[in-house]
Amino acid sequence: MSGSTLFDAILEEDGAPDVRRPLTVTELNLEIGARLERDFASVWVEGEVVNFNVAASGHWYFTLNDGTSQIRCACWKGTNFRIRFRPKNGICIRVRGRVNFWRERGELSLSVDSLEPSGEGALAAAFQEIYERLEREGLFAAERKRPLPFFPRRIGVVTSRSGAAFHDIMSVITRRARSVSVVLAPALVQGEGAADSIRRALKALNDYDRKQPPDRKLDVLIVGRGGGSAEDLWAFNDEALARAICSSEIPVISAVGHEIDTTIADHAADRRAATPSDAAAIVAALEEDLMAFYTSAEERIFNSIENRFSTLDAAHSIVFERLLNASTAACTAASRRYLEAAGRLSIDGLRTRAERLKAQAGMLSHRLEAAIAASVGKRQTEFGILAAKLDALSPLAALSRGYSITLDSAGRLVSSAAEVEAGDKLKIRLRKGTLDAKVLAKDVGDE
Repeated sequence: MSGSTLFDAILEEDGAPDVRRPLTVTELNLEIGARLERDFASVWVEGEVVNFNVAASGHWYFTLNDGTSQIRCACWKGTNFRIRFRPKNGICIRVRGRVNFWRERGELSLSVDSLEPSGEGALAAAFQEIYERLEREGLFAAERKRPLPFFPRRIGVVTSRSGAAFHDIMSVITRRARSVSVVLAPALVQGEGAADSIRRALKALNDYDRKQPPDRKLDVLIVGRGGGSAEDLWAFNDEALARAICSSEIPVISAVGHEIDTTIADHAADRRAATPSDAAAIVAALEEDLMAFYTSAEERIFNSIENRFSTLDAAHSIVFERLLNASTAACTAASRRYLEAAGRLSIDGLRTRAERLKAQAGMLSHRLEAAIAASVGKRQTEFGILAAKLDALSPLAALSRGYSITLDSAGRLVSSAAEVEAGDKLKIRLRKGTLDAKVLAKDVGDE
């Protein structure tokens, strides 16, 4: 029978006016069932679980009640094995399913395709159930956690492309670690299908990483989103997602919600960050610390060398002054002895003594000059060694080999063509002098 006009059929004319042809019960139920199953092929229904029962066949049977009305529900074994949360009597749940009309009995029921807790009490109960099950399996054990790499250079991010979380992550990394690159795997982070979407994105990044050469491997993954209600964050409490995080070949940082929010993903991950911004700060902190350390070390080296030069210069002055004073004293003493002996000796004796003293003075002078030359040579050698060390440590040493340092108009180091645009002004520092330049074109090459 046509499904277009149910009640017209009741008054259908059969050759004579005002003659009613009644429907059979089967015809009526067929028409009702067809209408209901077409118009309610996929509906979301929320209510309290009543009379929950697990049949020997594995099917779930229960009733949804909202205090005024109720509807019977069935969740078949082929569907409920994918649902990690088992409902209990008295809790509020949200189900998606299709309306079934049993024609033989004229009864309605709801065939459930998916099921999730609704309301704080149900969410808390579901969370605790999943947490305890995974904890017993050892998925949250501290010894399973992997350390993050010392100096991450490539970061994978799983979150919504348009969400604030991705913007916050990029803002922190760009500001604090310019050498870190980011690969985004966009995913739904809220609503139906979000957990599956996050899990697929996580798998996609692991698949992508296996195909990369060693210098292009991902060092760490950030999985997360901004804050929200317990229902908004429920995708990150999915058991299958927790298992995917644990099986990831790349260490995972979970960054879900705000600091007070805790999800199953936080416990499964190798590291938890309170917010997406905190996760970005974790991966960017090492580079920032290293740059500060090297800057401080460079200052300490220069100060140490400058102090050493000052000390050597003072020591050299003192030694030279001592040698000069000793030489003057020796000459004075010799002259005095010569004058004393002059009166006691003859002219020939004086001449002989004078020649001997002259020879001694020449020898002393030679020894003095040799001592001075040795001291100066030693200081020059030490100076050369220190200067060579300074030159080896100096970031400017590369300039003498033909390299140059390129700075942008703000004085920041330019290490990639992607950091400048055509028309930007640059300053190029050479071994001798600097050049002002302007970008005519650029080729970013392979990042």
